[in-house]
Amino acid sequence: MNKLYTKVSLYVLAALTSVSFVACSQEDLDNTSNGEVEMRTVTITASEAPVSRTSYEDNNNNLSVKWKEGDVIYVGKATNTKNSDISIDEEGSGFYPFTATKVNGNQATFTGSLPKTLTGKVLALYGKKENIKITADNKVKLNFQTQNWNNSKTETDIYSTHLSDYDFMSASAEYDGGDKLSFQFKHEGAVLRLSLSGLPANTQLSTLRLETTDGNKDFYSYVLIDADGTSVQETLYNYLSFNIANATTDDNGNVVLYRTVSPTTFNTNSINVSLSCSLDKGDYTYTKTLSGITALNAGSFYYTPDITLVEDNAIKGNGGQSNPYIIDNPEKLLEIASQINNGTIENGGNGKYFEISRDIDMSGYEWTPIGTSSNAFRGNIYGIENSEGCVKINNLQCTSDLPGFAGQVNAATIKNLNIHGTFIGTKENTGGIVSYSYGGTIENCTFNGSLKLSTSTATNNCYVGGIVGRINKSSTSHKNYVKNCTNNAEISVDNSNKSVYLGGIVGAANTIANVELEISYCSNYGKVTGAIGSKSGIVAYYPSTDGTLTISNYYLDENSEPNINTNGSIIRTFSNANKTTGTATVKIIPESGETVTLSTNGGQTQYPLN
Repeated sequence: MNKLYTKVSLYVLAALTSVSFVACSQEDLDNTSNGEVEMRTVTITASEAPVSRTSYEDNNNNLSVKWKEGDVIYVGKATNTKNSDISIDEEGSGFYPFTATKVNGNQATFTGSLPKTLTGKVLALYGKKENIKITADNKVKLNFQTQNWNNSKTETDIYSTHLSDYDFMSASAEYDGGDKLSFQFKHEGAVLRLSLSGLPANTQLSTLRLETTDGNKDFYSYVLIDADGTSVQETLYNYLSFNIANATTDDNGNVVLYRTVSPTTFNTNSINVSLSCSLDKGDYTYTKTLSGITALNAGSFYYTPDITLVEDNAIKGNGGQSNPYIIDNPEKLLEIASQINNGTIENGGNGKYFEISRDIDMSGYEWTPIGTSSNAFRGNIYGIENSEGCVKINNLQCTSDLPGFAGQVNAATIKNLNIHGTFIGTKENTGGIVSYSYGGTIENCTFNGSLKLSTSTATNNCYVGGIVGRINKSSTSHKNYVKNCTNNAEISVDNSNKSVYLGGIVGAANTIANVELEISYCSNYGKVTGAIGSKSGIVAYYPSTDGTLTISNYYLDENSEPNINTNGSIIRTFSNANKTTGTATVKIIPESGETVTLSTNGGQTQYPLN
């Protein structure tokens, strides 16, 4: 464990700072920007205040701070009449900005205006205006929970822009309407400096998280300041986090980060530090526990020695609908597949939820599809929709008996995925999203790349589909869906010892009585090719005795359609030839035009359907 050190610099972050406010000798009146309120132009002078603000220099583990031109403080009295929080700079907040126009050593001059009628207890605040709110019950609310770090500037600018934004200060005093007013500022938070190493070189950082080791809620998210200047902390969490924009590690994988924290004490003498990094292939988290820390005090500067973080690739979540397993890098995707396939996640993940939270690049990894013939996938896996559409999983490489993103599934749900892969099937079933399905829902999925069947050991007919290789009879009583799916991949066969059916969307589909399979709003842009095999743009083979297959609102790109003189553009073969009883039905519902309904009784075969 690493220890956290504290050093309170007497001239750096003193808890109290004396500031004088002196009214300007010109008592000009200004009615602008405040309706009919009569304003007085006021000059505020901060003198003999070397520890007051806000340009930081980190020198030998001491933070020296000073005013700089352009600093803004807000002075006034809370007068929010709305039913919700408003920013301190919004009209109606009761606060007025004063800007530092001149800095001379330890002195700063602020200019601004106050209502001439303003008297009584007034407050002065410093910090990022977006994080200082006036509540509906007229308290000042300082937000320590949300801190965004931007590392795009020089280090000196980082200290002044980040630390001065979030190292809030407050003061209060009685104001009699005269031309002089004195405040003593106090810091509302502590400053942490974390020196971190052990990270990948030149890596984009995304989130820093501080968390109690025992789960106790020791971190305060907000500080409320009453009209009399009394500070009260509220809203406890067991963690604090902040976003990091444009920040990267150096060539050696090191970085220094700052965080301001509301004062607190810890139930245990330790906290966990975790840092999330964003690589092209996925997100990774690195962690370390800091020991020897009992409290964080306002006005104090805490720093660490170099902390060597360790990669933590544990999968977050418990699989519940509101707390799904989170998959954000290749290793976690492979681990979930492994746990489903070997039974560690029981019953194929039935009732479990798996969220793919970002694009993942699988280059350099051999993919094993999720779900096997002995442990079919039965859960719910979905990608988070982003600005580019569905989550992308790129460069999946697989040669297997059940190639696809998923191998064998049973009443599973797979949604919102854009898969790019190269899959080669060595047995009967090959699919872009699912190789072999016993029902469920596949929705809003796209497959790109290539699908190829190459087998001499198949024991039955072979089926290849851009989205699903084969959908078999489902024992479930609900409908089964393939919805809003697109195939862009070329589908081909170069060797097979059995009959082959190649479909742009589904290779083969079976239904049973009272169970409907619906393929809707699906498009095929991929070429369906090969010297052997029966080919179709949507479904190659529908050999059912009962049930209904509905194909609606489909689209076939003119370059993707097989030769419809010998093959069906929608369904190649609709057959009940091997049975003597039962009736199966196909409904073809185009985007425009009439619905076509066809049925087969025992022994009938119809093909092709164009």
